[in-house]
Amino acid sequence: MERKKNCLFILPREIYPIVSGYSNKNYNLIIALSQRYNLYITVLSSKPLSKEEQNFYKQYVCGWTEIHIKKIQSYFNALLYLVRKEPIQVGFFYSSKAASYICRLSENMDIVIGGLIRSEKYLRRIDCNKIRIFDMVDSIGINYQQSYKNTSNQFWKWIYKIESRRLLTMERKGVERYDKTFFVNRAEELHYREYGRTAWLPHGVKEELFSYNKRDKSFETTVAFIGKMNYRPNIEAVKWYIENVHIKIGKQIPLIIVGAYPTKEILSLSDRYSNITVTGYCEDPYIYLNSCMAIIAPMQTGAGIQNKVLEGMALGKINVITSLAANPIEGAEDEIHFLVADSSEKYISILNEIKSNPAKYQEIGERARKFIQQKFTWKAYCDLYCENIDNIEAKI
Repeated sequence: MERKKNCLFILPREIYPIVSGYSNKNYNLIIALSQRYNLYITVLSSKPLSKEEQNFYKQYVCGWTEIHIKKIQSYFNALLYLVRKEPIQVGFFYSSKAASYICRLSENMDIVIGGLIRSEKYLRRIDCNKIRIFDMVDSIGINYQQSYKNTSNQFWKWIYKIESRRLLTMERKGVERYDKTFFVNRAEELHYREYGRTAWLPHGVKEELFSYNKRDKSFETTVAFIGKMNYRPNIEAVKWYIENVHIKIGKQIPLIIVGAYPTKEILSLSDRYSNITVTGYCEDPYIYLNSCMAIIAPMQTGAGIQNKVLEGMALGKINVITSLAANPIEGAEDEIHFLVADSSEKYISILNEIKSNPAKYQEIGERARKFIQQKFTWKAYCDLYCENIDNIEAKI
């Protein structure tokens, strides 16, 4: 009987609570990997892991380690990397002591996976005789190039300009260096394919969303935005919508912002506008999404597939989204599976029409649900992930 291989997965931050694409993806992936390999997890974090996350690892993995990187060290590293002309966010998550520990741990591993660009410097130190997987997910370099053009915040504009060049260089070298690099965005995978071995693995959704039926009638005339609300692209999207759309139609179509970790800037919106609700973290965010008139994703910056859109489609809802959110969803079409609006005028026109005649758009939601059910589930994602690793093993 063939020996079960040892696999180390380096996570650049904790996964609990499960409130983001990062959390959902890694939660499902860890379960899938644990069924195929002797799985070990190393989590880089700035705070102790929750009991819930610890219990999750105890249930599914052979061993796990949390490595605390103190905030003061992270900020010092960020400044150091700014001077050294390396990506600031990579420095923020790097510790030489952690790297040495991971290196020693990897000696007994057959496969090592590094999650996101933030793990690249750790993965780089692993013996090249191991199977090394660079789970980049998104090209933050390409994302920052786009964000530089679209953001109105001058501080972030400066950050995006500096970081994009450095990240693009590191990403390219990473693709050249490792056995396989995974992307969720088809266009990004095609962009980097010339530099090394890449694979496109689109994200998925929870199976239970296809049959979710809870509703609250008090939200049926609202539009909803969902996302981790300390994530800059989500903040930029909400601000754009409020400044360009909500101020004109908010009295008729209120906005509810659903998501954990709202910043002070986001929390203040419910004080400034009587027709905006900010929920913060909630146990069941889907009741808001399933009850509202439409789900919006007016993304102005950001990378990869937006899980918020996939989940909205899985619920069978009408999703009104920008091209930036629509383009990564391979095979989906405007006016067939969602409605694309890139201008404030288009957003206002579409939302007013949905409110006046919701039945007219019901088929879009139904087609969206079927489309996601066929192509974007976590089972399909995890199966493809493991299949790619198996193909590397077969060649060695």
